[in-house]
Amino acid sequence: IRTRLRLGELYQKLGRLEVSLRTFVQVADAYVDQGHLLKAVAVYNKMLSIDSGLHTVHLALARAYKQLGLVNDAASQYKEVIRILSARARHDERLCVIEEMIELDPHNVAARVRLGEEYIAQGRIDDARKQLKEAAVTLEEADRTDECIRVLERLVFYDADDLAIRLRLAGLYMGRDDVHMALPHLRACFHEKKDNPAALELLAELFAQMGQEDKASAVLRALAHTHHNNRLLDERDAVLERLLEINPNDIEARAVLEKQSKTSELESNQNEWLKQWRQLIIALILLTLSGLGHLAERDVLQIPLIGTLPFHATLATFALIGPGQQILRNGTKAAIGLTPSMDTLVGLGVGSSYLASLV
Repeated sequence: IRTRLRLGELYQKLGRLEVSLRTFVQVADAYVDQGHLLKAVAVYNKMLSIDSGLHTVHLALARAYKQLGLVNDAASQYKEVIRILSARARHDERLCVIEEMIELDPHNVAARVRLGEEYIAQGRIDDARKQLKEAAVTLEEADRTDECIRVLERLVFYDADDLAIRLRLAGLYMGRDDVHMALPHLRACFHEKKDNPAALELLAELFAQMGQEDKASAVLRALAHTHHNNRLLDERDAVLERLLEINPNDIEARAVLEKQSKTSELESNQNEWLKQWRQLIIALILLTLSGLGHLAERDVLQIPLIGTLPFHATLATFALIGPGQQILRNGTKAAIGLTPSMDTLVGLGVGSSYLASLV
């Protein structure tokens, strides 16, 4: 390899540049194959000193830098390749280089937008949308709102029916208090799908910002109706509460909330009633088993196992960790807070009796 390198340098001194370049290519390829990337980089730079317009050498140099982890140097070489191919109107090759450059740095927004524009020029709209959407996500995460809006508007231009993009645009516009730019996108979403909760939410907020309370109220009613149909009652009630803040005289909204409040209270009472009944039934069962155990212990009843000490211990343990757990927990909490309660007293009595029985 060294001999070929010196031979290439000799051809260069003699002015036989084409032969020199072919020799340097062989040397650089050999270095790459052997993993000597830094030596290959030196040879590539030597070739570019002879002819800086060799796009294949710039591309090979970019790939070598990429393997070495020198991202900025690699990006610089990719850009030079793109510039040369653009000047020569070799658009297909240029597109491939841009795709390769994005692999180098997936967060390179400028490269993604450029690739998207290239796809549009070639009529590959689906591929363009994919790249522009990725660019928009990166810009939004970086809080580069103005640039993100420009990319999203470009997307809407080529796909006016993409409601998700329109909603994102409307949200961004409203985030910077530009309600007039947000309105057309929200109207398009509303006309396309009148029960879209996200669109209705933003539309209500928009009308509220514009001071058009009647329109905001109408949209909130539609949003509440949508949540009701989807059985999202908590979300519906939250919307109705917002509606009453705007229009306290809305009788229908107030009636629904009052009805829901009564229903919730009734359900709460029913649940509490069922809980108390369950506790009573469990207590009666434990009391019955305990009574049978004592009768069997005195030979009044002949029931196997029930009169034994292990049975009584198991029954007492279940009573403590089951129904009695809440009492013990409340009593302990009150004692730690230095405010002992009746639960503390009951817990001490039951706990000491249980431990004494075990001993």
